[in-house]
Amino acid sequence: MKRNIDYDEFWFPRDVRNMGFLFEYCDKVMKDLYGVEIDVERFLLAFANSGVRKKMEIGNPRLLSQSYIDTIECFITVDCNDNYEQFKINDETEDLNFQSLARIWIGKMYTKIGYHFDISLAETMDLVPLWEMSDHFGLGHEISDEAYLDSVRSIFGIMVR
Repeated sequence: MKRNIDYDEFWFPRDVRNMGFLFEYCDKVMKDLYGVEIDVERFLLAFANSGVRKKMEIGNPRLLSQSYIDTIECFITVDCNDNYEQFKINDETEDLNFQSLARIWIGKMYTKIGYHFDISLAETMDLVPLWEMSDHFGLGHEISDEAYLDSVRSIFGIMVR
């Protein structure tokens, strides 16, 4: 049976690390590269549903081996046709309050959940939205990853094919 997350254990820690950094620093990178303040949630949802992320999930080694900064640039270039205006903060942007380093844990954990339960980042974020995942941070980062994955089995287990 073909997996939805189709890369091996060699690429797994690299993807986990890069997604942690991408989640944590996407707003800083977008400001540094393009001079724009972004709606982090809108950006991350678009990235999760992007062709770039889908290619990462099927094991594209070039995308899995590059830095999170290069991944953001690739996403903006390839999936957004260099149009980053759609991510700009606007009047409807809700400010999600994150604890320090929460987004790095969230990005890493979404990736671990996807790999463990064989579901995409987009499916994972649909089941547990970013704001809800930030609520998981309080306890989730205090326990082992295995314990956290076991505790969310009932949420993500329904997606196991």
